[in-house]
Amino acid sequence: MFSRPSNARMGRGGHGLLAFVAVVLTGLPCLSQSLIFNETAPQFGAVASGKAGEPKTLSISNATGSPVLIKVITTTQDFAQTNNCKIWLAEGSACLIFVTFTPQSEGRRTGKLTVALIGLGEQAISLNGTGVAQQGANGESAPNEIPASIRTTNNEEKAQELLNEKKDYTFQDLLKKNPEGVADAEKVFSLTNDTQTKMRLASILLSLRVKDGTYFDFLAGEARKALAHDHDMPWPLLYDDQKQQKALNPALNDWCKTHGVDFWDMDKVEFYEMPISWYDLAAAGYPPAYDLLVKGLHSQNLAIVAMAAQGLAKLQDPRAIDELIAVGRQVPGEALGGIVQSLIYFEDPKAQAAAQTLLPEKQRNLLDFYRGQKKASGMRALFQW
Repeated sequence: MFSRPSNARMGRGGHGLLAFVAVVLTGLPCLSQSLIFNETAPQFGAVASGKAGEPKTLSISNATGSPVLIKVITTTQDFAQTNNCKIWLAEGSACLIFVTFTPQSEGRRTGKLTVALIGLGEQAISLNGTGVAQQGANGESAPNEIPASIRTTNNEEKAQELLNEKKDYTFQDLLKKNPEGVADAEKVFSLTNDTQTKMRLASILLSLRVKDGTYFDFLAGEARKALAHDHDMPWPLLYDDQKQQKALNPALNDWCKTHGVDFWDMDKVEFYEMPISWYDLAAAGYPPAYDLLVKGLHSQNLAIVAMAAQGLAKLQDPRAIDELIAVGRQVPGEALGGIVQSLIYFEDPKAQAAAQTLLPEKQRNLLDFYRGQKKASGMRALFQW
């Protein structure tokens, strides 16, 4: 069904499946400071002219009480950027921008990082660095070189350093309760503002029962944000009487036109077809999440339904069987597949019988596929960090 994109270096992206987002823009106030930057005038220090310096990690946080749509992120002159920001940035959430300084000449160089929001204007910060002469053939530094120590450092960069200092390190190590990995993960969680990184870390740490309340509260808060906006955008697909996909939903194209979003850019959005917050909440396998997962099962967003169903399967709480069957009789497409797959993970005969009958006949071959996944990989077939 749905799978969480693998991303050992979490701050660098984690682009997943084609996804769409639920957004409320109607009635948003025009705020001059919708975003908070973790540095307002970052210094890149001294870099040899014509050469790229080390990327600097900056974060932007949504300071409003509603989601904002990011139209474009740009830099000027001697600076370039990549980012892990999607079109939709939820209230209180943050994403990362990686800026590289490549001075084209010697001396003080200035530029600008600009984030344009749909319907809310632009916000920008200044970027500053110094171009210096390259080293001579004998390796000696130019006499007028300015020390690189004037470069500023922020918590995002400290978090990135912890993430990347071991080239062979991945967060799968946390599943083995590696003490050093757990300690590093907790440090990164406390340092970074990046919502994607924090959700993934919280999910893994919660699965290890590390500071249960801290990480559950964070994941539950992010999941509730997605649930609060689950109806704000038309679902991208229409279904026939057999609950099968039949066409793209023209209402989604109308929504894109109304909000100034290119329809074909929607693959950059991560919180609609596969809301990562619900994946991470479900993957944690944390029993107190049961009630929230049941709420997700009744969401208007079919991806949330599918993720919640798989989370309930991981909990193996028998109360979930009747809930899954009832919802499975109503929902189409991706959500129905997720529910059937989840029922297969329960050994209860009632769950197995329902899995056999809920799928339309032409899709019954999926049952053998799901059972094969369960036999070969167990719960890992549902969740892969």
